[in-house]
Order: sequence, then C-alpha cells, then structure tokens
Amino acid sequence: MLNLWARLDRYLESFDSVHGEQLERLFMDLYWHLYKLTGFVADLRPIHKLILTLFRHAVLVGTFVWHIILFMFTIPLIAEESLLIRNVHFLMFIAFSLTLFVWFTSKRKRIINTHRLIAEGFHLYGAEGEIITARLVKNFRRTYIVSLSIPTVAICSSAFFMFFASTIDELTGSPPRTDPENGVDISLPVKFWYPWDIKKWYYFQLIHELMLAAYVGIIISTSDLIYVNITYNICLQLQLLLETLGNLEKRAYKEFHELYPDQCPVKKYKDPKFLNCYESCLKQNVLHHQFIHRLFIEAIPLATIPIFFAFVMEAIALGI
Repeated sequence: MLNLWARLDRYLESFDSVHGEQLERLFMDLYWHLYKLTGFVADLRPIHKLILTLFRHAVLVGTFVWHIILFMFTIPLIAEESLLIRNVHFLMFIAFSLTLFVWFTSKRKRIINTHRLIAEGFHLYGAEGEIITARLVKNFRRTYIVSLSIPTVAICSSAFFMFFASTIDELTGSPPRTDPENGVDISLPVKFWYPWDIKKWYYFQLIHELMLAAYVGIIISTSDLIYVNITYNICLQLQLLLETLGNLEKRAYKEFHELYPDQCPVKKYKDPKFLNCYESCLKQNVLHHQFIHRLFIEAIPLATIPIFFAFVMEAIALGI
C-alpha cells in the first residue's frame, strides 16, 4: 500500500502547481488568492491536498451542472419574456464559467510554464536595458492598474444581476412577486423551478445561489486576469525588443568602448573588433526574440476555446 502511495506521489510530482517560491509569489502578486479559489493551478501534492482539490472541484462542477439542469426545466415554464431573457443570459454565464473552469484546469501545466517564463523577468541589455524597462513599465502601469478592476467588476456584476434585477423591475412599475408561477419560484434572486417545496429549503437554496454567483464572478475575473497579465508581459517584452534593436549600433559602440577603452573603431563596419561587438549585441536581441516566441507559443493555446466560446455567447446574446 505504501508503495502505491509513493508511486502516485511521484506521478503527481510532474503536475505540481508551484515549483519554487518565486513562482508561488508571482501567482500571489498577480492574482492574490483568486488562483487558489479557482483551482486552476491547485496543489496536487501531498495526497491530502489532492483529495481536497478533487472535493472542491466536484462541488464546483456539481453546482454548475445542477443549476444548468434546473435551467433546462425552468425555461419552458416561464411565460414572461423579460424573465426568460434574464434567465437565458444567466444560463450563458454559467455555461461559459464551466467551460473556462474545465479548460484552464486541463491546461494547468501550460499555465504554469507560461508564468514560469514570466517569472524569469525581462531580457536584460545591461544598464541601458534596465532604464528602458523601467520606463516601459511606468508607461504601461496605468493600463495594468485599470485591468486590476476586472475582478471587482465581474463579481459586482454577478451580485447586481442576482439581487437588483428584480428591484429594477419593481421600480419600473412591475409589482413585487413572491408566489410560484407555473412552478417557477419567484422569491429567490435567480428564478428556478425546483422539484421540492422551496419554502422549507429557502435559505439552503439561497446560499446555493450565492455560491453560484461567487463561482461565476471568480472564474470569469481570474480568467480575464490571466489573459491580461500574459498580454501585458508580451507587449512589454516586444516593446523592449523594438527599442533595443533601434539602439543596436549605439549599444555596439558602448560595448566596444567598454572592451577597448583606449581605441576607436576605424571604418566601423570593417573593424573586426567592432563587428564582434555588433554581433554580440545582435545575439542578445535574437535570444530575446526566441524567449518571446517561447512565451507566445506557450500562451496562445490558452485562448483558443475560450475566445471561440465567447464569440458564440456574444452572438447568442445579441440575437436575443
């Protein structure tokens, strides 16, 4: 039995969520505790963490699937058009969240590899490269700060949709309703048909709906943050590469004078020493480009299915 657990532990070692403190700090800096709540890169070792992760994933997927099933029974029973449209939109949010959760969980190793590359930092070109990097980070900072509002907006939108949609209906003249209509309970924030007496299980189902709204907001916001952080890093890396390529000759001159302080290149592009410096600087740019290419190759598959699903959901929403 102990041998079996040891084999399982070795097998899970390749799927470990965080390899070293540097990567763990990066996840915490970029996503706070959201990355732990979503379970996209959950700990699988030791065994008790694996069991906890599987239980949490089962609860999350079960919550989504249960409410999707309820929606399937609810939609044919709703006679009011505005309520039907509201439920269909919320159903799309749930389906999209479930898709994101399954997709990112299945791509956890790629997420880890992508962020491991991000954790390596910017390709350095000496003191000049550090100055350029500091300026670029400062210029992009405003855009990045705006992106940090995504989790708050997503979670607040879920709460607004659940709790204030009915209030808006009442303010526009619709009378408050609490009694079931065609078997659909109207008293809860999200209107469902339930196979039991909701009055006996009201607070239980209310907590279940709150869990659903929290899951939807957290998963969508964390997914957005992943894309924002990866895109932000790639843009900074590309801008740094462009600026250093533009200063390639200046960098070669600087390296030449550092290596040969008492000499001056004669006919610079025919001087072997200067050409060696130029080649060295160009090699830095080639290595930097290869690094960006690796980061892009790791990141691009993360966006394929979610972007396709988002366009489909948007088309359906606009059609409704």
